[in-house]
Amino acid sequence: MKILYVEDDRQYAELIEAMLNEAEVVPLGNVIWAATVAEAKLKLLEHTDFDVMLLDLGLPDSKGVDTLESLVNGVPVIVFTGNMDREMIKKAASFGVRDYLIKAKTTGTDIVRSLLRANEDSQRLRRFSRAIASVNAAMQGVVERAALL
Repeated sequence: MKILYVEDDRQYAELIEAMLNEAEVVPLGNVIWAATVAEAKLKLLEHTDFDVMLLDLGLPDSKGVDTLESLVNGVPVIVFTGNMDREMIKKAASFGVRDYLIKAKTTGTDIVRSLLRANEDSQRLRRFSRAIASVNAAMQGVVERAALL
């Protein structure tokens, strides 16, 4: 699993990464860290193979819904933040966020479980996309052959 972790507190990010490595959920080096939305956008351009994004909503260059609007792009998102506002939780759900975890109330097990579920969703989506592409290619071939008749 490859994770983009968008978190402005470097020490906190390192703690979570160490926990994920220790739990053998994510191999060393497969958690890519970004401290701002701007950095995260660059990472998304540099690496097209993220399975999950773990996202703090309180960043130096963006807050709340603006953060979601800037970064939700097809990679399954798990919000991992200190913001316990119910309205924000509802808004996050409207963006297709897979889970909304509150830092102060979340255990390592909760994070791992949520990441594994989101990763399964990501893998299913990739398989589905490949199947759709195959069907489209086959249909195009049928159309082209029919045009020759």
